[in-house]
This record gives sequence, structure tokens and C-alpha cells, in this order.
Amino acid sequence: MDLVIQNENAPQGSIIEVLKLAADPDSKEHLSSAELKDESLSILLAGHETLTNTLGWATYLLSKPENQRVQEKLVQEIDAVLGDRDDITLEDFEKMTYCQAVIMESLRIYPTVPLFPRFVENGTVLAGKYDILPQSIIVISNMNMGNDARYYEKPEEFLPERHLETLNMDRKRDFFPFGGGHRMCIGKRLAQVESVMVLSKFLQKFQSRLQKVSSLIPNLSLH
Repeated sequence: MDLVIQNENAPQGSIIEVLKLAADPDSKEHLSSAELKDESLSILLAGHETLTNTLGWATYLLSKPENQRVQEKLVQEIDAVLGDRDDITLEDFEKMTYCQAVIMESLRIYPTVPLFPRFVENGTVLAGKYDILPQSIIVISNMNMGNDARYYEKPEEFLPERHLETLNMDRKRDFFPFGGGHRMCIGKRLAQVESVMVLSKFLQKFQSRLQKVSSLIPNLSLH
């Protein structure tokens, strides 16, 4: 990454070139090498790896024998909206509500970011019985909440229909794959649109089936 940034002749049209040409509208200053590296890594890791993980889990869930009904229903929606067209517009995205629900259900079961740490500046009492000390860090697990029967009926089942009435994630207090509040992921909308577009293009041309039935259980750890 450092060698690419230090190269004065960045590939034309590359994200590195775009970032190097960017300048503050007031000061006219350009990004420093450290800032270029930070922005590039953010785009690479937050904007691409998370998307591929989401699509990987969605494809896995759709491939399971017990979820073939979901895949067939999703393909029907894709065919109805796109037909034989190769291009996908934002208007198409808004129409593909079931595909949006499939992505949301995948994120419920296998969230790309399963844990959210938060720094507590001032002490407080949570739920009337948990003392949170000042200057402490709490970890919120949206994976635990997403797979908890207190919040979702039959949490072990892949049921995109449960999201159709509320596709707006901001209205779901028990569903926050992109975080929440002031530190919510700024790429949330882009990730939602991209994931639907890529998944629909994939299923437009391919069927997904597991050759060997298996269950994957994520192993979470803190380092």
C-alpha cells in the first residue's frame, strides 16, 4: 500500500489517483500520505471485504436445501424486475423488496460486524440493574440479538419475509448490522444497494446449491 501511494504515477482512473487529486475546497490542501493510506484501507476493508462477506453468507444460506423456496421466490422477483436486462438502476433496487429482505435476513443471522464496542465516558445504570463504570468499554453483540428468540420468532430459520414490513433498518431497534447513532457506518446505503445488485446479477445467471449439507457456526473472539 505504501509503495502504491508513494508512486507519483498512480494508475489513471484508480481510487488512489482520485484521492490524490482531491483537495479541501477551502484550504486547497491535498491529503497527506498517512491520510491517503487511511482512506484507501477504509475503502478496501470497509467497502469491499464486508460486502463480499455479506454476499458469501447470503449465498450460503440460499444454497441450503431447506431454503430453496427462498431462492426460487427471489429468482422470480429478479426475473420480473430485470427480465433479460444486464443493467440495474436504483429504481430496480427499490422494486426488489424481497432481495433487500434476503440481505437483511442474512445480516441478522451472520452479521458482517458481529460486535460493536462503545466507550462510556460517564457512568450510568443500564436497565435499572447494571452499573456501567465511567471510562469503561461495553460490547454490544448484534449477532446474539439477531439469533435470540426474545426478538425474533424461530430465529434459527431463514425467513426474509420477517423484514418485508420494515425494510428501513433505522426503524428496527433490535437490528443494527451497520451500527447506530452518530457512529453509524457512512457506507450503509451504498452497501445495501451494492449487495442487492450483485446478488441479483449472480442469481440472474446461476443457481446456488450446496454439494454437501453442513452448518457453519461462527467462532467469535477478541484479540
